[in-house]
Amino acid sequence: MLPRMKELILQSRIGTHMLLRMKEWIIWHLRIRMPSLLLYYSLI
Repeated sequence: MLPRMKELILQSRIGTHMLLRMKEWIIWHLRIRMPSLLLYYSLI
């Protein structure tokens, strides 16, 4: 029972880490893309 719990904790930790990485990547991507998109839309 204990090794299974340990495995689940490890998996959830990896999952949350991946989610955080994804969130960081999305925020970073938006921060770079947003100004150019706003500029593009303001030019139209």
